[in-house]
Amino acid sequence: MPTRDRKHWVRNLAIIFVAIALGVPLTAGLWLAQRDSLAALPRPGMASVKESSRELNRGREWRRIVLDAGKLGSVTLRINLPHPLPDAALPVVIVLGGLETGGRGACRLIDAGGTVLIGYEWPVRQRLPRGMALWQSLPGLYEHVLSVPGQIAAALKWVGAQTWADGDRITLVGLSLGALAAPAVQRLAAAEGVTIRWTVLGYGGSPLGSLVSNHPDIEPAALRPLLGRGLGLLLRPVEPSSHLPHLKGKFLVFGGTDDTLIGPDAARQYAALVPEPKVVRWLQSDHLGVGGGARDLLDRVVGETIEWLRARGAVDMSGHSPGRPRLSPEEC
Repeated sequence: MPTRDRKHWVRNLAIIFVAIALGVPLTAGLWLAQRDSLAALPRPGMASVKESSRELNRGREWRRIVLDAGKLGSVTLRINLPHPLPDAALPVVIVLGGLETGGRGACRLIDAGGTVLIGYEWPVRQRLPRGMALWQSLPGLYEHVLSVPGQIAAALKWVGAQTWADGDRITLVGLSLGALAAPAVQRLAAAEGVTIRWTVLGYGGSPLGSLVSNHPDIEPAALRPLLGRGLGLLLRPVEPSSHLPHLKGKFLVFGGTDDTLIGPDAARQYAALVPEPKVVRWLQSDHLGVGGGARDLLDRVVGETIEWLRARGAVDMSGHSPGRPRLSPEEC
């Protein structure tokens, strides 16, 4: 093939590729934009237990529960309960962590007295693949992301049916990645009859497209704006700004003044959309889990969260020992 014709062919191929890359998410996004974001989320059915195990650790009982949520797949929970269980139903705190997921997320709150702590295991990897691997993984990643609110709503419906759970005292804690998913989770849960009365949101941002466009771990960097626009449209069903104004309850919001992952505009827009009554705490910090003071920052956020919940009667701190050390990451 002559050089001129080869260049012409390559140029046309590039134009076609860009048109597809832009057109597919744009078309799907515009279609989704015509629907209420809640209606676009897969709805949960009744979940049933397909795997379970338990162990004792420092006077608490740990249960690993795998639920069958039907079309939404398997939902893995790490449940931390007082031992022995009292006769009365207990308040529940479900943790959607970013830095620490599942059991590790619940570990940070382990000495919570007469409160049940539940950690959710994400169905997706917390760190995105890079380069072409990211593009190849997008279809599966998209399906998993949209399943998260339904998975957690199904888990909450199951939790509410347990004799040890007080369905009128449920708290949702979403930190980092968890703060991005929590608004869709809470709105879908409410539609399914689950009332979340207290919500803690830490280090979230909106819109999601801007977070992707500016994320330093997404490579190649030149594709970040395109990926941000496309994913911003496709992820509209879980976009925090689509759900935050519809939420009801009491809210505690954390943000970092020097957050390198969530830009200041995105962080403040997110906080502004959280309904009243709310308390907003801006901490002089980087993103949760980033930098040399990550452990101290997490301890501070956890400590302030427990105090805020205790002041509102959301948790039962009977038997709580402030001086007792939490489990180390290796013990979780």
